[in-house]
Amino acid sequence: MSPPIPVLLVAHQFPPLGGPGTRRPGSWVREWPTHGIEPLVLCAPAEEGVRFHGYPIVPGTDVEFAGRTLVRVATPTPGGLARILYAIHAPPRIVWTLAYRRVREAETPWGRPAIAAGIALGRERMAKAVVSTSQPYEAHGVGRAIARALGVPWIADFRDPMTEAEGRAWPTRVHWWLERREERRIVRDADLVWTTCNAAAERCRARFPAVATRVLVRRNGVGPTATRAFPPAQTAPPLRIGHVGRFTDSTRHHRLAFLDSKPGGRGGDGSSPAPLFAALARLLVRRPDLVNRIVWMTVGSTVSWAPPSGVVAEAHPAVGNDEALRLAASCHALYLPLTEPNRFGTQFVQQKVYEYAALGRPVLVSGEPGEAIDQLGPLARLAARNDVETLAGHIEALADAGGRAPGETPPPPPRQADVAAECARDILRLVDGS
Repeated sequence: MSPPIPVLLVAHQFPPLGGPGTRRPGSWVREWPTHGIEPLVLCAPAEEGVRFHGYPIVPGTDVEFAGRTLVRVATPTPGGLARILYAIHAPPRIVWTLAYRRVREAETPWGRPAIAAGIALGRERMAKAVVSTSQPYEAHGVGRAIARALGVPWIADFRDPMTEAEGRAWPTRVHWWLERREERRIVRDADLVWTTCNAAAERCRARFPAVATRVLVRRNGVGPTATRAFPPAQTAPPLRIGHVGRFTDSTRHHRLAFLDSKPGGRGGDGSSPAPLFAALARLLVRRPDLVNRIVWMTVGSTVSWAPPSGVVAEAHPAVGNDEALRLAASCHALYLPLTEPNRFGTQFVQQKVYEYAALGRPVLVSGEPGEAIDQLGPLARLAARNDVETLAGHIEALADAGGRAPGETPPPPPRQADVAAECARDILRLVDGS
């Protein structure tokens, strides 16, 4: 057999960090060796994910990578004008606007030391290709610079769209335009671009027709924990409705309090639990027998959302993915708020969609139909963003059915192992020049 091909993987977030950004690169490092690839990981200390995003560290999750090459590079503090503005305690809005390049993402200063370390690692181990995965998007700048220095192919993996996704903000339209220009350079320079859904891939191909054939869909996948059979939730009441994951809306909407310039977007409409709460409040008015017989269970929320009176709140801190799935499996139904597609039409399929489908629980969806609904199949209980009455009706039907909602089997979600195999084949074809 031929020796494995060394491939440098640029991923700022990596186990034992328990955030969602570690699942995709973690699955690649687990699976690629079986496909003839030796992964060389360039990442940051796990503690930075805790500091920047509040993600948990899950002890023991890095044991399976003990025999792999991992080079962890710390993220320095911002320099230049940003350092001066921070030193004089300038308001965050002013720092953000005047020193945008330095503070665009918390991980932005990581680029300079990461590039140096990546070039040294790539030369030492004779890397044949570079793969960078976002977020942060700074990883793509790192990957491109390393690939150029080594003279090898480069693949840019966009888990989320860069300038057309909900949850992203810019201080002004000028800053948004500058980042659009950077995104264009990344897509045009990359030998391959991976996106996680058809909508994002089609939009990317439309924007950059000259490189349309380089844009491929490589979905997120679910691991063995999500695909194993969980016991059904106990018969209601109480009816347990779970929301596993962070809310991307902020309770603050003042322009100077929150960095909310979102060209083409609508400020994150539909990504909060507000539609669910409105539906629950309406339901409890006409069904007083359900007061205190519905539990809203959330994991990892960073915003203080209070459900309506008569709904029991059960809040859990940010936990690792396996524990979050166990908590989700204790629920009769799950809630999935989808930000309505902005004018670019690049609503992406969240990781939670695949995991919810693997759990087999009914999913209350507030938002627009699209690929997320296709992936959930008959599990989805859809209501438009402002259709509170339909959402309330879905909850009432579940309560009357004792939390049981039999239906057709949903389409099987992609497995991480299968997605990793697809990605490995892409890399090998690129290295072989075929």
